[in-house]
Amino acid sequence: MYVEGKGYDIAPEQTFWIGKRFYGRADVHIVDTFYVNLSGVGAGVDGIKLGDAKMNLAYFRTDGAAAQPGTRLNADFTDIATNPGGKLRVTGTVTNGDFTAARAASPELPAQPGQRVRAGRGNTLWLQFAQGSAGLDGSFGNLSAASGTRGVRVVESLTWQAGPWRPGASDGAARQGRRHRLEDHLVDDRGRASYAMTKNLKLLAELGYSQKKPDGAATQKLTKLTFGRR
Repeated sequence: MYVEGKGYDIAPEQTFWIGKRFYGRADVHIVDTFYVNLSGVGAGVDGIKLGDAKMNLAYFRTDGAAAQPGTRLNADFTDIATNPGGKLRVTGTVTNGDFTAARAASPELPAQPGQRVRAGRGNTLWLQFAQGSAGLDGSFGNLSAASGTRGVRVVESLTWQAGPWRPGASDGAARQGRRHRLEDHLVDDRGRASYAMTKNLKLLAELGYSQKKPDGAATQKLTKLTFGRR
């Protein structure tokens, strides 16, 4: 639950909010994963104009049930024009743990270029880096993490549509490091296609492959094929 207000004399075009909410999320629908997720308990102001681009500022606290109290600051820059049909989003995060074992403030910087190639087709690419207690998704990570803990993630999502066909694909790779040592390596590839039989009936098929290499353990692999209708 949260409340928001707009139209104040000091900033008539900005929206002010406070409470607990889903916030700043961006996902790849095929894997149902939010690679950017700034949700939480806090307050902020959205829609600060910077030319054609916009900036959203937010302050968060960890949830009351969390064992590790901490704070987080987010600066989210959106609608940055790059090339015809393309836009860039850059999100910066700083986190800090408010307890004895907490580490120093940690930065996180994901970039999200989005390119609409032509009608019915699109491509979104995520380039993400996090260090210390910041999470790759722009939220809180492990607030007790050492300052040398680093994570890198690259995700690409393609979508297009041709008549009743609507194929899509995603590819993701993540590396998590601790004290400059590789902790785990994750690869996730998915492809999904749907075909509209009628106005209200659609057939779907999805093929996915995931691979994870935890530090000091054997590589884990999973292949999944799903078929359904809706």
